[in-house]
Amino acid sequence: MKCICDRKEEIMKYIQPCMEQYFVESCQRIQRETEENGAEVWQELKDILRDLLQKIRIMQEQNEKGEIQYFIFNFMESGVYTDKIEIYIDALDDGFYLDEQEAACSYCPCFLQELYQRDIEGLVRQIQKQFIRLQEYEIVEVKRKYIELYDRIMYEMIKSLSELVVREITGSGIKTAGMLKIVYGRYMDKAVIVYAKEKG
Repeated sequence: MKCICDRKEEIMKYIQPCMEQYFVESCQRIQRETEENGAEVWQELKDILRDLLQKIRIMQEQNEKGEIQYFIFNFMESGVYTDKIEIYIDALDDGFYLDEQEAACSYCPCFLQELYQRDIEGLVRQIQKQFIRLQEYEIVEVKRKYIELYDRIMYEMIKSLSELVVREITGSGIKTAGMLKIVYGRYMDKAVIVYAKEKG
């Protein structure tokens, strides 16, 4: 009888070429979507940002939030269980270690959801052809590996839109620190500064 770890490794080895093929095809569709409907993609993120910036402005007026120093865009690993591509956006002031008032929101890019769900359904069907009685935890492992590829897409997307994001922030009237930074990833973990702008 094979142990569980052997089967998971076997599943991953079997499905890897299929994952790569699905991802290449999805990337091509994503590229077409962003080229044809880039304004709508940006508008969706901008609307969410504006709601967050309004919340920050109110908090600053009530002295509940200091000058904003970081905007963190964090890819949510919970998508492995919810089958949803989601980014958590968190605004941190210069005293973020003591920050008690959270200013954050979630961003679920609509144009990625259907693609991701279609990919996962296709991958699961493909695995079921080869492996009988596929277990939920085995499916979760495949999802965990595959969603990492979408994390890269979101990193590139936020990086490419970072200048527009900063323009939206600086034009909103909220108070920002001397150096405003857009960060992708978890702060103090795996995080990359994708854009930095000095005040003035």
